[in-house]
Amino acid sequence: MMHVWIDPGHDTEKAALLEAALAPLRVHAPNTCAQLLECLDTSNGTSIADLQAITATAMDGGETMASDVLLSLLQSLGAIGALRFGSADRTEAVLTLWPMQPDLLPTMDLAIEETLTYRLSRFATLRREGSRLIIERPLSGYRAAIRTDTVTGAKLIALFTEGTTVAGLAQGRIPTAQRAPICAMLAQAGIIAPQDENGLLPEDKDDTLRQWQPQDLAFHAHSRMGFANDPIGATFSFKDEIYAQPALHPEPDNLGRVPLLAPELNMLAATDISLTQAMERRSSRRPQLRRALTLAELGIFLFRTARIRSHFETDIGSFTSRPYPSGGGAYESEIYITAQNIAGLRPGFYYYAAATHELLLLREWDDDCASLAQDALTAMAMTSAPDAVLTFGSRFQRMQWKYAGMAYATQLKTTGAAYMAFYLAATAMGLSPCGLGLGNAATFARLTGQDPHFEGSIGEFALSGPGDA
Repeated sequence: MMHVWIDPGHDTEKAALLEAALAPLRVHAPNTCAQLLECLDTSNGTSIADLQAITATAMDGGETMASDVLLSLLQSLGAIGALRFGSADRTEAVLTLWPMQPDLLPTMDLAIEETLTYRLSRFATLRREGSRLIIERPLSGYRAAIRTDTVTGAKLIALFTEGTTVAGLAQGRIPTAQRAPICAMLAQAGIIAPQDENGLLPEDKDDTLRQWQPQDLAFHAHSRMGFANDPIGATFSFKDEIYAQPALHPEPDNLGRVPLLAPELNMLAATDISLTQAMERRSSRRPQLRRALTLAELGIFLFRTARIRSHFETDIGSFTSRPYPSGGGAYESEIYITAQNIAGLRPGFYYYAAATHELLLLREWDDDCASLAQDALTAMAMTSAPDAVLTFGSRFQRMQWKYAGMAYATQLKTTGAAYMAFYLAATAMGLSPCGLGLGNAATFARLTGQDPHFEGSIGEFALSGPGDA
């Protein structure tokens, strides 16, 4: 039978929480409230059966709203994330389950078909959180913790991976009384499901779910509000622990500097095509016959799209202003250029120094440069490589220091915004732009020499000269 208790994280405020939840209910069922308070105020919790027995007795005694009072109490505590449900009491439970949405509660009378074989969802994810082993299925609205002070929890996961009946949990030395509750709770959370005669779960036969990959679904679920109650947004979790990455990227060691042409913006404003024309003409261009991109064109393009316009300090750190928008104004990405066929620039791997509008040569052309260019060619489905590949190298901690849950998703959105700026500028200049959907992060890490956890590639953009008319 499933048990319920107040989350230990709320122990210091448990009495106040219970009082606040029960206060509006006492007028309807005072005796019921008193007994529920006594049950839930214990450290180890109580069984759902005991709570239901209290309400049944109270209803027989004339408190006709006792059952509604119990449901309202659990909903109130669940709405603030204070409830935990277990396969036994708090000290013995192999499995603990809790809802991640305020309006979600597990079914009180959980039932399970004990003759069916249950198997782990392919979307289930496992991770360590403190000293707990957490398991969940994204978008289910629930999260579970498996007891780790014995090997029982590991055996539980192994059994469900292969597929097991309730009785089969005996192989994992799961206590008899907990086997059915464990199956019922995990099934309610979508973490396990019954398999058919071919070993398939319902999700394996669902045309929508079949097209989702586990990592994509987990990323989607945890970078949006609604299906999880983890901290998300500008939490500044590391403000007092870790020094924030500065807005200006430290200048990397280099083999030489290449000054870039800086155009007169007034002249561009007077001669450029209109925004409407640029939007309507914008397309991914992959001309096989073309004139090579020139160093002057690259300089004008980078000035239009990626230069640092200003640098300033605030009470939460340093910031820059650049032509394209960035989540939180972080501008965490730097631009690196793999130059293969740029007139006036020797082939190699360059860093764009946005503050001084220069290129810094980091590597002469080598096998890694050729590999990156080949990856771009493949991504574009071309037979000849683009003149230049611009790679967005993100300093991840520039965002992670401030944002929880949405840091990486925001960087991808910023990269998308920069893509559009690149497209519009290239279109206005008559160049051949093409945003790439894929790149090689390992090759980029070798080229920069950076720890890929610290600075890694998150987007690539191909740029070439105009196609032949």
